[in-house]
Amino acid sequence: MIKNNINKVIKGDKTIIIIVAVLMLISALLMGSSLTKMALDNTSFDFGYLIRQLFFSAIAFTMMIILSQTPYQIYSKLANSVIITAGILTVLTMIFGKEIGDAKRWFEIPIIGIKFQTSDFVKLAIVIYISKLISEFDFINGKVNEILKKILIPTLFLTLLTAMNDLSTAILMYITIFGILFITPINLKYLGKIFGVISLAAILFVIFSMATGFARGNTWKNRLFGKEDGYSQKLEAKIAISNGGLIIKPGKSLQKHRIENSYSDYIFAVLAEEYGIWGVVLVIGLYIIFMYRIAEIIKRQRRSFPMFLTLGISINILFQAFLHILVNVGIVPVTGQPLPLISHGGTSMILTAAQIGIILNISQLGKNTETSTKPTYVDEINATEEEIKEIQPEQEKQPEIEINDYPFLIG
Repeated sequence: MIKNNINKVIKGDKTIIIIVAVLMLISALLMGSSLTKMALDNTSFDFGYLIRQLFFSAIAFTMMIILSQTPYQIYSKLANSVIITAGILTVLTMIFGKEIGDAKRWFEIPIIGIKFQTSDFVKLAIVIYISKLISEFDFINGKVNEILKKILIPTLFLTLLTAMNDLSTAILMYITIFGILFITPINLKYLGKIFGVISLAAILFVIFSMATGFARGNTWKNRLFGKEDGYSQKLEAKIAISNGGLIIKPGKSLQKHRIENSYSDYIFAVLAEEYGIWGVVLVIGLYIIFMYRIAEIIKRQRRSFPMFLTLGISINILFQAFLHILVNVGIVPVTGQPLPLISHGGTSMILTAAQIGIILNISQLGKNTETSTKPTYVDEINATEEEIKEIQPEQEKQPEIEINDYPFLIG
């Protein structure tokens, strides 16, 4: 009885739900360890930060559960509105955003005073928008140039605006855009040429910015060549990781007091110092299992919109996670990317959990495809309308405009 009630409330891939819960628990443990550092940085009551993080974690988990029961088709209908909203928020953030360091990444909602990082919403908006356009495009009779213009012009424009204040997030957006496009039926050579030209233009833009100081060029140059505090932070992070080992020592990190934003940008280094190889293996293992579950969900999708939506969201989350880890171990320059579901940050955790909620809703589709005795995908092509209604899961009966199906991704 209890199990049935839980299953009615918590829907979707149970492994992913457990992963989210464990990552949030790890976050709470690390935030509790970082209270003193956060209090020193912000000259505020230290326990308030832990209470705040736990509060946002509860909201995030609740949001994930709610969206796991919200039909994914709604995002296709809202795609145009979402991308326009993302553009407006990006411009407003550039003009009125709160400047931290030398960048305006945070936008504060008037009256209620809630701050959030606009780029977190923009990343999701781009995925929804691209997924909708691809799912509605006729790759057999349509003009590929036209669909690429509709996709690339608005999304790359948003990426460029984001790069002015947050280059690392803009790079993640760029990877997501072409990560999705490269598995569509578009000719790979043609797409590769476009990718190469745009990548070259982006590199030239960064070089120009570093040479002239345009946008945040000086910051990019200093971080790339280790000429500012970012270099010492990378060194302190390496020391923290080397202090780890086999012994678990919660709350005993020494480097967290020496690394700026150790509870956010360098939380993985603190994790390694306090929980040693066990904590490192656990967190990386959870992300890898998450990636595997995503692959399984994508594999059984028979419609392109949920498949591309899942793919895009997972790229957003996983690339950010592994970029954060690479920064902490000193392989890539400092980026300021948080570790999803672990780093300090309320709105970031909520938006990440919300995206996972969308995946959980999609994960409920096609669960019985392999074991069912009902007609397969090929059989459905010749089935009558009444037969199709019988074999479709309840969620797939909801109205959805979609041209493309991808049977080659099944089995």
